Amino acid sequence: MRKLAIALSLLLTVSSAIDAKIVFQSTRGDGQTLDIYVMDDDGSNVERLTNNEVTDAFPRWSPDSLSIAFHRLSKDRQTGHVFVMNRNGTALENITPDHPQNAAPSWSPDGGHIAFVRATDETPWNIYTIDFLTDEVKRLTGNKEVMDGGADWPDWSPDGRHIVYTQSTPGMWRTLHTMRADGTQKNELIPSDGIFRSAPRWSPDGNRILYIEIAYGPNIERLSERILIDGWGNRSRRVLRTPRNWFLSSLSWAGPNAVLIAARERDSPDRQRDIYRYDLETNTITNLTNSPGDDYGQDWISDRTYSVGYAGKLAIQWGALKALPEE
Repeated sequence: MRKLAIALSLLLTVSSAIDAKIVFQSTRGDGQTLDIYVMDDDGSNVERLTNNEVTDAFPRWSPDSLSIAFHRLSKDRQTGHVFVMNRNGTALENITPDHPQNAAPSWSPDGGHIAFVRATDETPWNIYTIDFLTDEVKRLTGNKEVMDGGADWPDWSPDGRHIVYTQSTPGMWRTLHTMRADGTQKNELIPSDGIFRSAPRWSPDGNRILYIEIAYGPNIERLSERILIDGWGNRSRRVLRTPRNWFLSSLSWAGPNAVLIAARERDSPDRQRDIYRYDLETNTITNLTNSPGDDYGQDWISDRTYSVGYAGKLAIQWGALKALPEE
């Protein structure tokens, strides 16, 4: 009965339009602890959603904008769980209570699944999914030994058919892989070549992948870093014109023609990370945050993008789903 009730609730879900919003993590509260904040996409009207002594990080909007998933790291940094809450910070729930090491959530375009990473005492980080209708947790990647490296940064394609992620190799190198959403047909998107790649994000139209590329020296110093956009299914490539002294942290799309970049100036170690908007049509950069704390781990959403990627699909309204009685 419980599964039937949830399925019926999905049919009744109505998405409410919102203005464009950015959810992000920040230490602006006390200078040390990461909490989740939301703001308008011009950097105004900042609102704090979580406030505690643990680490709340890497928030992601649900496709209908009504919920936010994020990972919470305990104060002693020994356990981590994926949480979901309403967009105003209420109705907080741990969706991975059965396991102590979970992180990096990403919603499926229909809102029915979340991909995340999990490590065990025996295995390194792997990508899993959780099905909200059945509570089934499924492992998608097969890293079994420390020497296999680990998988991280999953991001779902807008059509729901693929997941892009990073796969590490021995040493500290990491490159991009894709797989079907059921874990089959894994593909090394960029051959491993001694470059560290991270934070891949699929474009709203599903035709491009945004990511960070870092070259390290023999003493693990960063020699160079840049932001790239590669075509999916073609060989197109674009390198964004960012300042050479930027120390890059995280990326996200802000619609089809802009991206959000979190960075700080490399030669100013006391400078905090800020969030910037990069206009892909003009190559102009706009600073959105300038707080005393670090601002990064951003994710953007707008009702104007709802028609892209999951038109005609169902979306979960987390508050309504949580209100269903257990039977």
